Amino acid sequence: MVDYSEVFVGIDVAKARNAIAIADGGRGGEVRFLGEVDASEENMRRVVKRIAAKYSRVYFCYEAGPTGYGLHCVITSLGHSCIVVAPSLIPRRPGDQVKTNRRDAVALARLLRAGELTAVWVPDEGHEAMRDLVRARAAAVDTRNMAEYTNPRRLVSHVTITDPHHFLFGSRLPVLPGRSGRGPAYLVLELPDGRRRSVRIASTDFAQATSTTQFKATPNLPRISARMLIPLMQHLSASLDLLDEEVIRDGPSIASRSRCVSTPAEFGPASPTGRRAKRGVCGRTCRPRRKCRSLKSSLC
Repeated sequence: MVDYSEVFVGIDVAKARNAIAIADGGRGGEVRFLGEVDASEENMRRVVKRIAAKYSRVYFCYEAGPTGYGLHCVITSLGHSCIVVAPSLIPRRPGDQVKTNRRDAVALARLLRAGELTAVWVPDEGHEAMRDLVRARAAAVDTRNMAEYTNPRRLVSHVTITDPHHFLFGSRLPVLPGRSGRGPAYLVLELPDGRRRSVRIASTDFAQATSTTQFKATPNLPRISARMLIPLMQHLSASLDLLDEEVIRDGPSIASRSRCVSTPAEFGPASPTGRRAKRGVCGRTCRPRRKCRSLKSSLC
C-alpha cells in the first residue's frame, strides 16, 4: 500500500468551538474525526501547527458563514492551503437529514479529498476594511433613523419645566423615547419617582429653544401686524375701484383685457332673493362685483 504524505482537513466552524476531521490521501484513505477545539485564534494556530508537523502537505477547508474569513487568514499566514466552501454548493445525499458538527466535518474532509467542493472568493485586507466601513455606516444610519423615529424631538435628553403654574416648575427631567398618546404637542418625561408623565412642550424650555433658533435663522424677517394690513387693504380696494371706473369709461376694449364688470346703468331682472343682477359690458348678465363666465373675455 502506498504511503501518502498529504491529508485533507475539514473544519466545521462555530462561534465557540470548531470540529476538525482528517482524511488521508488516496482513494481508500481513512477519514477520522479529531475532536472539537476552542475557536480562538491561538488554539487554531496550535492545532494547525500540530497537524502540519506530521504531514508534508496539508489542505484545509471550512464552510462560509457568520464567522467570516478570520480562520482563512490564520491558516494561510502559516503557509498552508485553505479554501472557503460555498454552503449551497456542497453535494448532499437526498436522505441525509442528520446534521451534526462531527458529520459535517467528516463530510467536508471527504469531499475536499474528492475535489467536489466549490470555493468562494475571499476578499483581501483592503476589501475587508471597505466592507467593515460600509457595514459601520449602514449600522449608524439605521441607529439614527430608529432613534429619530422613537424620539422625534431631535434626540433631546433633558428639558426644564419653565411654566410657573406647573407643579414641577424648575425641575430638569429626562426625556423618554417614544411618542406621547396625548399628541405631538407633548413630551414624555420621567419623574423623579420613576413614573412617566406627558408634559406640554410649551411648558418646557424646549419650546423656547426652538423659537429662539427659528428667530436666529431669519433675523431680518419683518414682523407685520394687523394694524399695518388694514391701510394696505384699503389702498388695494381703492385701486380696484379706480380700475373699474377706467374699464367703464373706456368701453369694451379694456373690458376684453380685464375682468368683466357691470355698469351701474344696466341692470338685469331681479333675482329670487330680491337683489337685482347687473348686465356686464360683455353683454352677459352677472352678479355685482363678480367675474362673468362669458367666453368673449379672456379673463371671464
